[in-house]
Amino acid sequence: MPFSVQDIPNLAGKTFVANEAIAKITKVAPGAKVKFLELKLNDLKQVDAAAKKLVSSGVMIFNTPFALTSDVNHVGHFAFTMALMPAILKSTEPRIVNLNDSSALSSYQRYGQSKLANILFTKSLHKRFGDRITVLDGALTQIYLACSTEIVEKGYKDGYFAPIADKKRGEKELSALGRNEDLAEKLWQFTENLVKEKIAA
Repeated sequence: MPFSVQDIPNLAGKTFVANEAIAKITKVAPGAKVKFLELKLNDLKQVDAAAKKLVSSGVMIFNTPFALTSDVNHVGHFAFTMALMPAILKSTEPRIVNLNDSSALSSYQRYGQSKLANILFTKSLHKRFGDRITVLDGALTQIYLACSTEIVEKGYKDGYFAPIADKKRGEKELSALGRNEDLAEKLWQFTENLVKEKIAA
C-alpha cells in the first residue's frame, strides 16, 4: 500500500516522517493496516474534513492522532469525535479514549483547564453514548484502555485512570470539578455551539 512521505512537527519542535512511523508499526505488527491522516486540531474546518475523509475511507477501527492547539486542547477533539460519531456507533464494541498529556505545560492554569475539559468531555460522552460506546480517560494507560479485554470483562466505563491502568487511584485523585456533571453539561453545550459556529463560518 503506497504512502506519501510527510514531515510532521511534534510537540518538541522536531520532525518525524510518517512513513518511518508506519514502517516501525508494521514491522512489529505485520498484519496491521496503517494509514496517515493529517489532523490539525487547532483548525476546526480541517478537523471536520479529516473526519469525513476517514469515514469515507471505510476505516472502522482507528486511533485518533493527538495534538495540541495554542489555547485549548479540547475543542478540536470534540469536533473530531462528534464528526466521527456515526461511524463509531457502527463499530463492534467501540471505545473512545481521551488522553491527558502531562508534558504539555504552557501555563498551569490554562493546562489545568484543558485537562479538566478532557475529563468533563469524557463524562458527557458517556452520558450520551455510554450504552453503545465505552468511554474512558487515560494518561499513561492509553494502550491498556484501547486494547485490553479487561475493559469489557470488568465493565469499565466513564472512568478516569491514573498511571498505570489504575482505575481506583484515578477515581480517588479526580477532583470535585472533574466529577461535576452540571459543569460537564455546560461545557458540552458551549463547545457544541462553538464548533457549529466555527465550521459554518
